[in-house]
Amino acid sequence: MDNSFLETLKAKIGENLKIDVYLGTWCPDSLNNVPKFIKIIDAAAADNLPVNYYNVERKPSKEVNILWKN
Repeated sequence: MDNSFLETLKAKIGENLKIDVYLGTWCPDSLNNVPKFIKIIDAAAADNLPVNYYNVERKPSKEVNILWKN
């Protein structure tokens, strides 16, 4: 991973930043991209960055399950 990218990312992370990730465990895009996103956040050592992961069901529903809340 490019160090200049990580340094730029670290500089952009502010104390008021919060990220919500909506994903489907059934979705190929989620399965492909969410692990990469987690790796980037870990590499940026963004331990103080709250990231919440929400599971979206395949069939439309008003219920959203929280997979992991930071």
